[in-house]
Amino acid sequence: MQLKKKRTDNLAFTLRVNRESVEKLDYIAEANGRSRNSEINQAIKQHILRFEKERGKISQEDLEDSRSI
Repeated sequence: MQLKKKRTDNLAFTLRVNRESVEKLDYIAEANGRSRNSEINQAIKQHILRFEKERGKISQEDLEDSRSI
């Protein structure tokens, strides 16, 4: 029997960040009771919300158009 791979919408990638920023990020994450990864995800979500509030919702069509550039 062949096992199906579970599809996930989570992507992993390498991010270069200066040491002081990571130390501050860890401090903030701990203060918020989150892991570093969870804090980064929360910051990204907030950034997207602010962007969409200022410029309008990003549609699936917008995302597809940006992939073809």
